[in-house]
Amino acid sequence: MIEKQEVLKIMELSKLKIEDDKIDKFQNDFSQILDYVSELQALDTKDVPEMSHSVSILNVERDDVPLKYEGMNLILNEKDGYLVVKKILKDD
Repeated sequence: MIEKQEVLKIMELSKLKIEDDKIDKFQNDFSQILDYVSELQALDTKDVPEMSHSVSILNVERDDVPLKYEGMNLILNEKDGYLVVKKILKDD
């Protein structure tokens, strides 16, 4: 089990304040966490592929397809794949 002084040092380093009557609870909780980490470290993971997420993530965005909409008749022209519209800002 983790020592009481270690709990106090962890609390100090993490800038957490702890009431004296809760030190025993944290001591027990930290010990359980460290025990579990020890169990995980003992597992053989050499055949497990590395991953960045626990579930497979696919691109869920739709294809970028140009759409026609009602305002298309307000467009003056098209140049090099860009829409040319009326200038609305003044030059300074």
